[in-house]
Amino acid sequence: MSSVNARIKELRKTIGLTQAKFAERIAVSKTYLGEIENHVKNANERVLRLIFSEFEVSEQWLRTGEGEIFREDGDIYAVKAKEIVQSLSTPLQMCALNILEGLAELNDTTSFEIKCDVSKNDSTDNK
Repeated sequence: MSSVNARIKELRKTIGLTQAKFAERIAVSKTYLGEIENHVKNANERVLRLIFSEFEVSEQWLRTGEGEIFREDGDIYAVKAKEIVQSLSTPLQMCALNILEGLAELNDTTSFEIKCDVSKNDSTDNK
């Protein structure tokens, strides 16, 4: 059976993040994350809690390796969508949310038009 450290690395690779991006999301250094992944150090409880909440990971899977990686109320698509939206400037975040809302209303016979006017917003609003 794999360790918590190995499952953290597996999770990071599953969601397609670099060590730097993953570490940033859970508020640790890239060096510390590397030490966890290489079994030099163990993740403390604070780090585990951040991983559970930030990536919607099943606590049971991360601690024991049993069950599904993601909680029933979350999945890899939600995690990836969150990562993408958070990487955008505020005006583009609003545009992305409008697109997602339009997609949520679609079925096989409907369509929607995408309109995003970010030129009206102050360029200093970027992240």
